[in-house]
Amino acid sequence: MEGTKIRLWKKTSENGKTYLTGAMSEISRLIVIENDRMDDDKSPDFYAYIVPNRGPTQVPPDLKL
Repeated sequence: MEGTKIRLWKKTSENGKTYLTGAMSEISRLIVIENDRMDDDKSPDFYAYIVPNRGPTQVPPDLKL
């Protein structure tokens, strides 16, 4: 299997929610958060976001965790 390895670290937001984050490149970062609003069995367990890389621990302010 070929692909890019992205190392993820477990962090806790100011609201106490746990999420995973890791740099994909110098300009982009992956953030994975658990879906805490499960509507039915077809709802995803997690959401993954690709966001601008703003440093090792910064989460974009518009991403509500």
